[in-house]
Amino acid sequence: MTSSLLRKAPKYRFAVFVLLMFPYILVYVGIQIISSVGPDIMSTLSVGESKLSLLSSLGSLSKAFLAVVSGALAGRIGGKKVVVGGLCIMAISGVLYMLGARSFPILCVVRLVQGAGSGLTSGCLTALLSAWFPKKERGTAQGAMSCFFGGSVSIATVYAYACETVGMAWNMTIGIMLLAVGAVMAIMMAVFYKDVKTVYGVSFIDEVMGGSDCAEEKKTAREGMPSTWREIFRFPGFWITGTMEFFYCASCFGAGFIMPLFITSCGFEGATAASIMTVGTLSSIATSFIGGVMSDRLFKARRSEMVILGYGGAAVLFLAIALLGRSMSAAVLTAVYFLAYGALMLASSPAWVIPVEIVAPKFAPQSLGTCITFSGIGGFCATYALGGFTEKIGIGAGMLVLVVCMTIVALCAFVMKKKYRA
Repeated sequence: MTSSLLRKAPKYRFAVFVLLMFPYILVYVGIQIISSVGPDIMSTLSVGESKLSLLSSLGSLSKAFLAVVSGALAGRIGGKKVVVGGLCIMAISGVLYMLGARSFPILCVVRLVQGAGSGLTSGCLTALLSAWFPKKERGTAQGAMSCFFGGSVSIATVYAYACETVGMAWNMTIGIMLLAVGAVMAIMMAVFYKDVKTVYGVSFIDEVMGGSDCAEEKKTAREGMPSTWREIFRFPGFWITGTMEFFYCASCFGAGFIMPLFITSCGFEGATAASIMTVGTLSSIATSFIGGVMSDRLFKARRSEMVILGYGGAAVLFLAIALLGRSMSAAVLTAVYFLAYGALMLASSPAWVIPVEIVAPKFAPQSLGTCITFSGIGGFCATYALGGFTEKIGIGAGMLVLVVCMTIVALCAFVMKKKYRA
């Protein structure tokens, strides 16, 4: 612990980024993997789209409820211990998949266990990253991390396709990934990561830095930003942000779930469908980072503008896919999906910095964990609802619901911009 002011943020923050990046990838590849091996699951267990969507969304549901627990635990025992515990639970779920989750009820239970580990892990990751990076770099750091959110769809698709090519069963595909990567990442975090509070005795690195960033952090804390559960539940901006995160996750997970089904319904199968999904989501690698940089530099650490631009643009482009996708060639559909998913990911960094910055620094993990809970519930509801819409009405109705979710996110961000300059 030190009370002296730092002239610059410590270089260790870049090591923190790398350490947190791999658990982040594992969480979201783990969420997406069910959709990527979905056809095999439906064939093996003789289930339809609605049951597949239920299975996929169960991970989001348990992730959601454990995320709020994660934030509360991080405030008491430190984020490091919570993340390590979450990774260990994910590794255990990998063993359960491998042992033979070959009936639908058992598979649902295993998916809940996986989601619990994901919730404990993801509930802390953004808060830990934000704690080590000063405010003027926070959006850029989150943007760089968010590159791997969209990239997780590509990673899951390529990994699942590679495993299928060599004849690996779908449950082994999931289980080996969760066990191997989860165990290695838990060891890496336990050995190499240090909480900023352990090193400097503060909640955010800004608090031990001289200059305007430190002054701004202290000024906002003095101006009555929520710092307790009682205060945050009475703060309208928190509920608007929670609603935004609910539909944010509904949009992202909904797109990941419904697009493989939509592409197949357009007549593309096998390698062509995998190629459209993989190439289409690669845009996120660039746009996630660009969105973070723009929120830091162009909009002077305001976040809502990028959410409006990203989700407003994505709503228009996904609407075009829903209405015209069946008449598009593989090349055109890939290009439009590339732009649509890229627009969606422009907001991935700013959207998750908002819950951290609308409260006092010491309450950031709790605020973020609660918003992740909202988002996880949104992911569960959207994935389950989209499966039902697709099975009972048609894939086009599911795509239109997805567009509505994106529009709501943009509207919530507009309110946060006007009322709170978030």
